[in-house]
Order: sequence, then C-alpha cells, then structure tokens
Amino acid sequence: MKPEHLDGIKNYGVPTTYRQLRAFNGMLTALTKHLPSAASTIRVLYEAAGGGKQGHVEWTDEMRAAFEAALALLSSSEVVVPFDESRPILLLTDCSLEGGAGVFAHLAHDESHFEIIDTFSHANSG
Repeated sequence: MKPEHLDGIKNYGVPTTYRQLRAFNGMLTALTKHLPSAASTIRVLYEAAGGGKQGHVEWTDEMRAAFEAALALLSSSEVVVPFDESRPILLLTDCSLEGGAGVFAHLAHDESHFEIIDTFSHANSG
C-alpha cells in the first residue's frame, strides 16, 4: 500500500462541532465490519456525540486518544487494500455544505463488505 493513498484518512481534520463528530462516527459505523476490535476503542466518541448535543465539541484527552486510534485503525491493513485491476471498483461518496468525501473500493471476495483502495476529501470554502 502506498502511504499517500492513506493521506485522506490520516489527515482527516479533528471535528469541531458535534454534527461533524456524528458524521465521523457515521463513517466509523460504516466501516465496523473491517474493525472488529474498534468498538471498545471508539466508544468514547459515540458517547461524547450522543444526546442531541449541539455546538462546539469540548475535547478531552480520552476523546483525542480515541480519535487518533480510530484514524490509525481506518488506515490499517485491516481496512485498506491495494488496487486489483481484475476486480470491479466501487466509488462511494458523501457530501454536505461543509465538503465532500469519497472512497474507492473493491467488494470483498465473499461480498460481505467492501475493501478500501483509496480515499479523498475536500472542504468547501465560503
């Protein structure tokens, strides 16, 4: 795996609002098939975003550690695979007024989940 293919994950900005944190948590939820060990690591992020909180996130040391651990898990070989030209490629995207992101992926051989090849993101400006 080329390190630059993981830049979109490794450079994911720290969410500043609870809405952004919930969006990050949603991405984690979508990838939990790849991360069976992640639930205990990232639980604190789900708890922090719960209860319909609004406004800016007040980060604790425990939350920052969980966020960094989540990024490390998302960029691990458990999730990211090299491109295989013999397999179909998927493009998964999501966007909001704040920006957009996407994932290039292969469907796993057993068709139970997708395997990430590369990621990209873009923040919109005023």
